[in-house]
This record gives sequence, C-alpha cells and structure tokens, in this order.
Amino acid sequence: MLSIRKSLLRRTILTLAAAAVSISMLAGSAAYAGVDPHTSYVGNNVDTPVQTKTVKDYWAIAMDKPVDDESMGGGVVASGENKLFLIQGGQLLAVQTTTGKKLWSFGSSLKTTVVYESGHVYVVSNSGVLYAVDAASGKKLWTSAVPSKGTSQLYVNGKQLYALNGDIQAYQVSDGSFLWRDDYKEPLPGPLLFAGERIFASNIESGAYSYEVLHAFNQETGKEAWQKMNKSFPIAVENDTIIVQRQQTIIDKGMLVTLDTLGIEDGKAIKSVDYNPENIDLDKEEFYSPGTAWISGNQVYIAVGMKVYAYPRNEVPAEAVKQTYLSPAAGDVRYALGPFEGRLIFSDSQSILGVKLANKGPVFYNGGLSNPIARIDLIGGGMYVAQTDGRLIAIDLLKAEPVEQLLTYGRVFGPTFAADGMIVVQTKGKLLAFPQPKSLK
Repeated sequence: MLSIRKSLLRRTILTLAAAAVSISMLAGSAAYAGVDPHTSYVGNNVDTPVQTKTVKDYWAIAMDKPVDDESMGGGVVASGENKLFLIQGGQLLAVQTTTGKKLWSFGSSLKTTVVYESGHVYVVSNSGVLYAVDAASGKKLWTSAVPSKGTSQLYVNGKQLYALNGDIQAYQVSDGSFLWRDDYKEPLPGPLLFAGERIFASNIESGAYSYEVLHAFNQETGKEAWQKMNKSFPIAVENDTIIVQRQQTIIDKGMLVTLDTLGIEDGKAIKSVDYNPENIDLDKEEFYSPGTAWISGNQVYIAVGMKVYAYPRNEVPAEAVKQTYLSPAAGDVRYALGPFEGRLIFSDSQSILGVKLANKGPVFYNGGLSNPIARIDLIGGGMYVAQTDGRLIAIDLLKAEPVEQLLTYGRVFGPTFAADGMIVVQTKGKLLAFPQPKSLK
C-alpha cells in the first residue's frame, strides 16, 4: 500500500511540474484549456461599435449587379429630373429620388450601363442594341439599327452618343443613326474625354517594353488625328490645349515630374515644365519614382509616397516656394483625396487622416470607423465612408466627427452622390438613399 501511495505522489509531482513548465512558457499570454498558443493568435478581436446614430429614414430597392466589381466602382445609376434610373430584372426603371417610388419601367434584357442627358435616358441591351427613352414618360424614342456588342460605357457629348466596347462607336442622339466606328485596331478601355473637336482615350501597348499611348480622335469622323507615346490621360484642359504628365518607362528609369502642354487639334508640344519636389540628383539615382501630378485651382499637386507637394501654377518650379504636406501617421498611409474644403485626405484603407492646407495641422477621422474601407466620397461638408462590413459612415469633414451611419449590408460600392436633397448609395445589387444630413450640406 505504501509503494502505491509513493507512486501516486510521484505522478502528481511530475504532473504539477509539467504544468508549471507549460505555464512558464506562456509568459505574457493567457492559457486556455484546449487552445495551443502556437496555432492560435488573438489580435484586435473585439467588437468596436460605431458611436453614432443609425439612419432610419431611408429607402432601398434591388437592382441588377454589373458583370464585374470594376464596373460597379464606376457607378451604374443615373440621375436627372428628380429621378434615379437603374436596371432591375433587365428592365430600365425610373424611381423618385426622395421616396424610391417606382414611376415607370422599360425594355428587357438590358445591361447595367445607364446614362441620362437632357431629358433622355440611354441604355444598351445584352445583344448590343441601343435605346433612347424619354425620361419623363419611359416611352421609347428610338432603337439603334447597328448594335454595339460588349458595351461597357456610354457617353453623351453634344449631338452624339458614344458607346465604348473596346472600340468607340458614335450614334446620332436625335434618332440613333450610326455615324462611325474608330479606326484604331487595338482595344481602348476608357475612360473618354471630350475637348474641342477631339475625343481622348489612352491604352497600354507592349513591344520591347510596355508604354502608355494617348490617342486623339476626330469627333465627326472617328479617324485618329494624332497619338503620343508615354503621355498620360489629360489631367487638365485649358482653352485649346491639354496638360498631360510624361510617363516613366524602363528606359527612362530616372526622371522628374514633367507636365507637357499639347495642342488639342494637332498634339504639338507647346511647353514642358519639370518639377523636382524631393531634390533628386538623377545622376546618382538608378531608379526614381517621380510621383503623380494633378491640378486644382491655381496649384499643381504632386503625390510621392506619404507626401504631397504643392506649387503655384504660374511660377517657375525651381524658383517657387513649394508647400509640403506630410501624412500625419506612419505606415503605408498615402494620399487619397483632395484638396477639398481646405483638406488633403490620406488613407491606408484602414484609417483616414487629413492635413489642413492653411496650417498643415493633422486631422484624425477614425472615430466612426470599425472595419476596412471600401471607398470614400466627399460631398458638401461631409465625408461618406463605405466599409467592407456594409456600413456607410457620414463624417463631418471639418469637425472630424461621425454624424450618421447607414447599414447597407453591401461589400462593393459605386460612387455615393447627392441628388435632390438625398444621399444616394450604390451597392452591388441594391440602391439606397437617405436625406442628406443638414449639418453636412
């Protein structure tokens, strides 16, 4: 009996010793029965509620999903005459913006591409047939005799309707008669820009290396008027000129930000302006990413990594006093939006930060956020943040405070926009609208 007791005692001591060793190996962490700490990790595993009221005064309606998320990102709803136009069950549907009430429907087997212009709504069927519909009554105005198969985008400019399906096809808006198809053999993905008598488009071509090509087409004939290699899609239009950014290639590994002014009609270079915001010595740099430029008001902005530089437009860059705006947080927080209401907005798709143009002070917009960011849209005095959990958070842009939230249950969003006193939210498969918060108008 004594030997049995000694044996049990030894087993107990060994068991306790083993448990003590196991616990000592878990220094700094909690141990739970049945959980191996080397195969489980606990991070931000908490429920962070959004501390703002939920919108209850809203309406929602189902709509058809586009073929891909990229199309959804560009938007699938048109607005005009106090109505919203969308595709539901293959039909063109008109609803009242303020209430979501169905007003009329038209057609069948229609795609999600919809455009409104001057009292007319233009749509295309899955087989490529184009239709013009009266926006007030929903009555058909015309049907195109020549289809545009695979149309991804529709544009209206002046007296012509343009269907983009890799090619550009032009139709008369008055009766839908076919006018021309562009004479360029490679596909053009869009977007299109209309300036003067030209239509601008760009694409990527490959040879010894890949490079961007800017194309200018004649609006009346569809013939290519001119093209330029290594030029960006236009960032500004001024009178009879466009401004483009010269593109970097594997041959031009080190280059400055160069903005070229080209004549709209013939593409001739009128002037070039170089910017070197980071004072790079190109003789010493084997590779340098010059950054992305855009123009807003009387300033040229250049985003490079976590910084945004601003130059007066009409001054020589080397002699001008540039302003530098730095992201308020470390990590991969880069320029996202602006300038808008005196703010530049930075984001890493998890957080949102701003910088005031007036004094370069930081602004933190994370009070109402709880999930990764799908997209951000700036409207009036508000920032509308769509999260991947389906919440749309309306944030006061100046006060950096959440005002309202809308539960959409979507994950992929199109542009949020204002129409007829409502904020219109496009999600993949559903359209929603709620009154624009008074404090954000």
